[in-house]
Amino acid sequence: MSVKIFTDGACIGNPGTGGYAFIIKYPKFEQVHSAQVTGITTNQRMELQAALIALELLKYPSVVEIYSDSQYLVMGMSSWIYTWKRKNWLKKQKPMKNVDLWQSLDKASRRHKDVKWFWIKGHNGHPENERCNDMAENAARGIIFNNKMNKTQFEHEQVKKERSIESEGWKKIQLLRQQDLKKLQNIS
Repeated sequence: MSVKIFTDGACIGNPGTGGYAFIIKYPKFEQVHSAQVTGITTNQRMELQAALIALELLKYPSVVEIYSDSQYLVMGMSSWIYTWKRKNWLKKQKPMKNVDLWQSLDKASRRHKDVKWFWIKGHNGHPENERCNDMAENAARGIIFNNKMNKTQFEHEQVKKERSIESEGWKKIQLLRQQDLKKLQNIS
């Protein structure tokens, strides 16, 4: 089977709270997913996480094309990883950053017939990249909770955020989420 995966990660503050999203395009349908990450993370970790979870969701070994606006992810998986592995995942004699995710991505990639990595320019009108970007940013925003706020203040802040999003765009996001849930239920 041949699939295309589009990914993006986001972080509110860097480091800060994060979110990631991906779209898996199968020959006859697509699967969309976004998730929130609580605690402190980085944008780079969210970029890696999006690709990792997408690859792990594929049930069968596939021919995969992954598109991302993260040169860190694309160059890491298509070029730099060979040197990292040869040097036992060390950089300048020290453990490299995000080694846990790089090793997991390496393992997830090897499970497939062929994985090719493509960089696309972000915020440049690419439909799937724009959708992933919006979903990742929304996921990251959805988990921001200032411990100094009580529940009523938090809910009020959420309502203000939702109103600031254009109503048509918000309706589209809600519709896509409902469609995604139905597809996920049918797949499982």
